[in-house]
Amino acid sequence: MSTPCAGRSPRPRTPPGGHGIRVRRRTSRGAASAAGWSLADYAAALAGRRHPAETIAVYTSTIAERLAAVGTSVLESERALIRAIISQRAHEEARDDDGQGDVLQATECTREDLAAMLATLDRTAVEGIRDAFALSLDWYMAGRASEPASLNLRDAVEESIWLVDPDTGKLVELAALVITRLSRTNTYDKTLDVIRIAAQDDSTCPVAAYRAWSAVLASAGVTSGPVLRRVKNGALSTAGRPPKDPTRAGGIGDRTIRNMIAAAALAAGLTRPLNSAERTVMSTAAERGELDALVLTDAGREALKVRRRLARRAAAVAAAVLGALHARGQGA
Repeated sequence: MSTPCAGRSPRPRTPPGGHGIRVRRRTSRGAASAAGWSLADYAAALAGRRHPAETIAVYTSTIAERLAAVGTSVLESERALIRAIISQRAHEEARDDDGQGDVLQATECTREDLAAMLATLDRTAVEGIRDAFALSLDWYMAGRASEPASLNLRDAVEESIWLVDPDTGKLVELAALVITRLSRTNTYDKTLDVIRIAAQDDSTCPVAAYRAWSAVLASAGVTSGPVLRRVKNGALSTAGRPPKDPTRAGGIGDRTIRNMIAAAALAAGLTRPLNSAERTVMSTAAERGELDALVLTDAGREALKVRRRLARRAAAVAAAVLGALHARGQGA
């Protein structure tokens, strides 16, 4: 994820791949510094991810105000660079006649990408059967990682549906997976959305994956509770910390889904491994160690946490694929 006015202000050099502007920071009393990252870096990362200029302005000004509240100022030279980044992004939006930059979009995870990810799984093993169902379900329902993880057995059933054959114009009966979930657009009234996913004729078919996983659950005597469950040593398991809701015992969470997607995408060659620097900046353990080594006020510790969160977001190279199943077909 430069003021072009009248062509008089120089445009910052942009390396291949986006607004990768780096700023050398002076560290002195009252000057902000966070392990080589700066507020201008964050603004450049947002611009590179095609955030609107208005959003970049709001985000950076809010962070600058919070830093000022704890006695850490943003240098005027850096403020000027941030204004230039915002101006350049606004100019790009103005020249975007087809509206391509109006909506943030992650890299599309195509049906071919999904098939490649599924091909890395051992679909004869219990864990592979579960992962295949989870990946295909998440892709076809265009869900967030938390959505398939939150489904219970009663929320996913197989039914027959009638569809018009586009070639013949006749009604044909097909097997379909019917998913019931809470509405994502009307959460206050807790209304339900019903999603019907027709059977497919390739390896990505969610109905076939559902049947295989249902057979595993039936052989283990599972008749209620979470549809996606923990697997340990090739069998279903309830090991681990008990959930707040006893009816969710044995289920997996959205973190497991995200890890599942990341592992399959990496195995399929769709992403690359994080390097040591990226792992460090995204590590909560490293953050705790950094905090323990400092003597700060509560406000100062919170400000450091905010800066590290922003750094992790900017360095999350795997985020595109993790969010792509939810945004597939949109071109996230």
